[in-house]
Amino acid sequence: MRGVWMRIAAALLSAMLLALSFPLSLPPLKLPGLGAPLDIPLPGTLPGAGYAQLAWLAFIALIPLLEAVRLSRRPAEAFITGYVCGLAWLLLHWSWLGSFGLFAVIMLAVLYALPVGLFAMLAYYVIATGRVGLIVWLLPVIWTALEYLRSFGFWAFPWNLLGYSQVRNLPLIQIADSGGVYVVSFLIVLASAALFAVLAPLPSARWRWGHGLLALAMLSFALAYGELRLTLSANPPPAARHFSIALIQGGLDTFERWSENRFLASLNQYLPPSQRELGAWASQQLRARVAQPGGIGPRQEDSLLIVWPESALARSMDPRRSNRVPPQLRGMLAAYPTAALLLGAIGAPHDDKHQENGIMLLEQNGRLRWPYAKVRLVPYGEVVPFRQVARFLQYPWGDEDVTEGRRLVPLNWRDYKLGLMVCFDNVFSPLCREQVRRGAEGLILVTNNSWYKLHSGIRQHCDIDVLRAVEYGRPLARCSTTGWSHVIDPYGRVLESTSVESAGAILREFDTASATTPYLIVGDLFAQLCLLIAVVACAALLINGRSEGLL
Repeated sequence: MRGVWMRIAAALLSAMLLALSFPLSLPPLKLPGLGAPLDIPLPGTLPGAGYAQLAWLAFIALIPLLEAVRLSRRPAEAFITGYVCGLAWLLLHWSWLGSFGLFAVIMLAVLYALPVGLFAMLAYYVIATGRVGLIVWLLPVIWTALEYLRSFGFWAFPWNLLGYSQVRNLPLIQIADSGGVYVVSFLIVLASAALFAVLAPLPSARWRWGHGLLALAMLSFALAYGELRLTLSANPPPAARHFSIALIQGGLDTFERWSENRFLASLNQYLPPSQRELGAWASQQLRARVAQPGGIGPRQEDSLLIVWPESALARSMDPRRSNRVPPQLRGMLAAYPTAALLLGAIGAPHDDKHQENGIMLLEQNGRLRWPYAKVRLVPYGEVVPFRQVARFLQYPWGDEDVTEGRRLVPLNWRDYKLGLMVCFDNVFSPLCREQVRRGAEGLILVTNNSWYKLHSGIRQHCDIDVLRAVEYGRPLARCSTTGWSHVIDPYGRVLESTSVESAGAILREFDTASATTPYLIVGDLFAQLCLLIAVVACAALLINGRSEGLL
């Protein structure tokens, strides 16, 4: 019995370390007899951020779990230990989903703890061989393969991949331009596996330290590569093209059901700051022309794209119903022929039967376009599986589901090609890859984060943007309802950001990029190789119960 409790304690310790590796918020604690919540800050809490994060813990987080697996007597015990770890980790990591109720958090944690349990069970067979090479190198391969498998299917939710915990470790994440977020996850688990191998009572100290030093060398190489890439990025190409972008963060939540009053309130929240930023941009252009040698003349960067977030206005709009577009928007652009408005909207651009959560472009000449619709819909957030059986969910726009988009073609605006995304789309890297392959020079995401009551959920979503920018060497702009909105360069640096839970705006130049990264060419080849190696190696261990010929 003592061994059982020790394994559970080790699993819970790993769970806490994993949770703190990512942005983590806990609901305010209430003590009996106190009317107000007791706010206890977590270690590493950032002032005003509303979350804690100690990203370096990711490199040691799995060591207690691996020791618990080593002490397990049977594979089933190892699986249960891993499942407990995954369950506790994800209950903390996804606590922000409590906005939808406790059931949503529990449902997701119960489902996605299974890969952690499977990892622990496979780790049992690997550790049982006593072969240090297998332990150090096969364990990160297995973890990476399981992360990759979680990216497929209707229920795919690859939100908490370990690589996302390191977005502020800019040198380390530069390697994502070759293998995506998966190679960063591999390196993190490699560190835990190597430290475990060095510390555990395994045979042959020479082999333990030898493989540990090889793992350290690989981590050092990744860091050196990242430092070199960041150094070379200090001076952007002089021929880089750019335009101005204005991100308008309305600071308005979207819980209320749509109505005419709600529509007018949202319009009044977004229109004035857009007009102010438009005027500020026009003044900048005038000053630039006056300062230009030779007097006033045409300038390539005299273009402004104003961006409003996902479903910004509480009204169904699409190019088929131009009368639904407020005339104030056309009036705002009337005097600016090189300005346009890109806004998230709900509408039925193709026919009355298929409503989409998409993006609409309004240009100065009154032309309306619907260049993109959200491809990855949120289950029970935008679409209800088995809708014929369970018709219980109503959305702010009504009780009808939206239809997923089918086209992954960049927006062609004033000779710039821009990859567009709505909310959940950024979690799925292949959606970005397809648009960049088709010529996208920058990425723009519109999203609604107003229903995240804990800031950790917002930050976790924002951090995913950083890896997308690095993977494809493209700048990325996020426009959110209540924050954070930001602009990220192709190397993952946040150039400018708004506050959270407030209105705000960003007006700046948006430098496009056209470089080709290895990841753009090969895609998820690294993760696929990990999957192949994991299947072959684990099959040999499960069938033969031994490791001859593997390492």
